[in-house]
Amino acid sequence: MPVNGFTVGRDITITITGPGNNSIVIPASQVTAFDAKAGKREVWSRPLNSPPRPVYMPDGWRGTIHIDRTDATLDTFLAGLEANFWNGQNTLPGTVMETITEDDGSVTQWQFPNCMFWVDDPGTYHADGIVQQRLEFCCGTRKRVS
Repeated sequence: MPVNGFTVGRDITITITGPGNNSIVIPASQVTAFDAKAGKREVWSRPLNSPPRPVYMPDGWRGTIHIDRTDATLDTFLAGLEANFWNGQNTLPGTVMETITEDDGSVTQWQFPNCMFWVDDPGTYHADGIVQQRLEFCCGTRKRVS
């Protein structure tokens, strides 16, 4: 639930489906951070007799999901991506669904379709620390579902 009207990390749930409709099940209790950033392409019009005019164009989305490792889910996923690539198999996209509980109790959902995934950091092992992993994704668009 929101705190004093502000959205906090506890208000979000991330669901990952794919690639190829094979679900990557990551319990919400393991997700420690999520971010998604809109990309942009900057283009300039440079008229001969007036100041330049900038234009921003949408250029996809990138995101990162930080996960506390409790099993081999992401390691196995990365091994499968690599094996498929080196065996000449098509790497299929998946979907990220972001669900946010708003301060009034309503729910907003954002879908990131046709995502490509990569396990950017499978984790660092310490004698007295939790292994944290990082899953990256990129996609062309984000759309509101509800």
